[in-house]
Amino acid sequence: VSYFLVLLWLVVGLVSLGLLWPPQVRERIFGYNPKEVDSTKKTEQSARDVDTCMTKEIHGLKKETQMQMKCIQKQMNDLKEDVYGIKKEIKSFKDDMDEIKGLLRALSRE
Repeated sequence: VSYFLVLLWLVVGLVSLGLLWPPQVRERIFGYNPKEVDSTKKTEQSARDVDTCMTKEIHGLKKETQMQMKCIQKQMNDLKEDVYGIKKEIKSFKDDMDEIKGLLRALSRE
């Protein structure tokens, strides 16, 4: 009778894919350790969490970099305008100097 019960237990366990067996029997027959499976799942989850965190950080850095680039472009445009203004003033001073030279030459001839 006990052999019949053990055989029935094995058959029912196989049909249920080992769900009715203790973990030790499943490990022995199927060759895996449920603790290792849980550990692997936890490792995979922590890897996904790290990946998500890194992705968020990368997006944040991209946004920050884009903002810095816009700020630098604005500063460069401001500097270009300043340089253009200085060039304009220098040209105006040069024109004034040429006019003064012309007047001084005219005065020196008299």
